[in-house]
Amino acid sequence: MIGDGPVDLLYTRGWLSNVEYAWESPDYARFFTKLGRFSRLITFDKRGTCLSDRDVGYPTLEERSEDILTVLDAVGAKQVALLGVSEGGTIAAVFAAMFPERVKSLILYGTYARSKWAPDYPWGTKPEMADRFIAEMRRNWGKPFDLD
Repeated sequence: MIGDGPVDLLYTRGWLSNVEYAWESPDYARFFTKLGRFSRLITFDKRGTCLSDRDVGYPTLEERSEDILTVLDAVGAKQVALLGVSEGGTIAAVFAAMFPERVKSLILYGTYARSKWAPDYPWGTKPEMADRFIAEMRRNWGKPFDLD
């Protein structure tokens, strides 16, 4: 946590995260510091990622939402503004639906209702594009990458 503002703000990241390593990035550090100027910023690593427990399988959105509840209870946050980015936005939206009494506001950035292409969702990623993305990730995993 950082900051002691009047609003509790829970930041839910996308699929790649690390609460400690993020501070090594000047951009993330500046972003978190600015959020901490008007809030008590609460961050965490999702179950199965980075500093959290490993080998937990593939948690459902509902299980990840319950993890948010655990984090909020651990820090004594009764009601929060949720800032969800990418996959974190989907998790934040499910949390807001499951526990509306704990949510003051919901901010979503770069999130989506679904990611796969379907006849009724032409904006989604087609299987061949997903296959190329996964192949690229496997080829470059562990190497430096540009967030642009």
